[in-house]
Amino acid sequence: MKVFNLLFCLLNLLIFSQKLQAQNLPPLSYLEEAALKHARLDPNQLKDWQKRSRWAAALPRLQVTWENSLSFSNSNSLEDNLSVTSAGVTIGPESNSIDQDWKDQDQFEIRAIWSFDELLFNRDELNVAREVRDQYFIRKRLLDEVQHHYFNLK
Repeated sequence: MKVFNLLFCLLNLLIFSQKLQAQNLPPLSYLEEAALKHARLDPNQLKDWQKRSRWAAALPRLQVTWENSLSFSNSNSLEDNLSVTSAGVTIGPESNSIDQDWKDQDQFEIRAIWSFDELLFNRDELNVAREVRDQYFIRKRLLDEVQHHYFNLK
């Protein structure tokens, strides 16, 4: 809509300008090219989009993951020995053990995922085709408007 408003203002300047006369108007092709350039409706850009969408389907999707885990375990064991005999009661040697375990793990993963089905049918190409169609109608409407105002000036 901004394109049409801008074009309308531009053409109004041409119409109401006292300096321009019908014989001094630039060629129609020049005005059409300028209007398309200003509206950024270049068909070559859409061709580039189509090429890029085809190549994008052939390239893999990369996934990179990193995982870090830290764990600590502590185990204590205490043993007492007690011996009861006719000679008496013997409490004898204590046995203690302490186990501590620290684990710090880093895990990296890189995946390359190809979607070969998109080589045959890529949804992005449908979006580009829809954009091509829409821009065709917008360009046609814009050029019709330029031609209409141009011939009204002559």
